[in-house]
Amino acid sequence: MNADQSDPRAESLRDLDRRIIDALVRAQAHLGLPSRSEFARLMDQATGGAGPDVSTFNKWANGSVRPPAWALYLAAQVSGLTTAQLLEEAKTGEEPQPEHVARIARNEREIAELRGKLTAAYEREQLQAQKYDEMSDKVEGLTDAVNQFLERRRRQANGGEQAAGS
Repeated sequence: MNADQSDPRAESLRDLDRRIIDALVRAQAHLGLPSRSEFARLMDQATGGAGPDVSTFNKWANGSVRPPAWALYLAAQVSGLTTAQLLEEAKTGEEPQPEHVARIARNEREIAELRGKLTAAYEREQLQAQKYDEMSDKVEGLTDAVNQFLERRRRQANGGEQAAGS
């Protein structure tokens, strides 16, 4: 084979390696983990300490070291997805998400969740403000009624004093 010709088997192995790497990225993204190191630690914990260390996982993800087949099975186990789901080809025009894109997607989900919580808190605050205004109006009405009652009593008492003094 000439130096400018490539071995089709080697290309096929590189393709398989890339698919496994993409599957690892999908598993990490599915769990919403922000970094490779967190996913590597999770894989290591799932094996009771026999999984990949962070350095090894980074080498797999960077493509500098071929990931073993067991890494695919472990990623499926940890992520709760099947190996078939992890190995699915990306939809047309969709590339596997690198770590920073997965992190952005996770951040966007968190922002949407926080917006929802903020909206709910704002609505509760508005409801409390409305209830406060209603209670304030009731207290003001009661205060006016009490003041009118006291004024009538004062007048009656003054009227009674004037009648007695005459």
